Amino acid sequence: MTLITNPYDPISIALIMTHKGIPEWIAGTPRNLSASPTSTGPEAKILLTWNEHPNQNVSKYEIWRICNTPQHPNETKKIGEVSRGTTSFVDYDFYYYYGGATSVPTTVQYDVRAYYSIEGTYSPTDYISVPLYYHELSKKAELAPEIKTYSVENYPNPFNPTTTIKYALPEAGFVTLKVYDMLGREVVELVNENKTAGYHEVTFDASKLTSGVYIYIIRAGKYTESKKMILTK
Repeated sequence: MTLITNPYDPISIALIMTHKGIPEWIAGTPRNLSASPTSTGPEAKILLTWNEHPNQNVSKYEIWRICNTPQHPNETKKIGEVSRGTTSFVDYDFYYYYGGATSVPTTVQYDVRAYYSIEGTYSPTDYISVPLYYHELSKKAELAPEIKTYSVENYPNPFNPTTTIKYALPEAGFVTLKVYDMLGREVVELVNENKTAGYHEVTFDASKLTSGVYIYIIRAGKYTESKKMILTK
């Protein structure tokens, strides 16, 4: 066993062939995981934040969720992953609710697991519970008339290699969603069809593309919006 007098010393770290035995604050789970609403009001999503792991061998974080709702009883599911350097994640599947006739009181649990690229192992599970009110996205279609404006966003951003583009439509109509490179060349058309009013999402897979900035443009009726996203490899 190697005695680590300074775990941040590159020489000490180089002597360790495995993260087993390293103190928890080097090899353990990401610290200070917390959940909070992305905004005020009933439309807020669930924002997870945590501290960057000090171990430089951690290359990414996986986000896991346990939910116990009528539609997902005792479901344990990986809901996403982000690269090192990103210390937040938004769960769009549920809405952070403060009560009301349509809300569902339940407990949702989250865990962020650090992935050690050298060993191909993960940090131990350490879920946090968020005992508040949530409203499932699958039920949000019933509330489509409440959507007053068009909107579009993607997460994660930066990303590697996939990101999810989510958009809201206050009314039904024909929608196109295309991705372009910085030279204005079309990379891919993700959506080209009629869509109902409500919330929608599509995954953009950039595994065959080079790192850089890409532009996605959504058109729905008279609404047009473009946003940047960054692919990092």
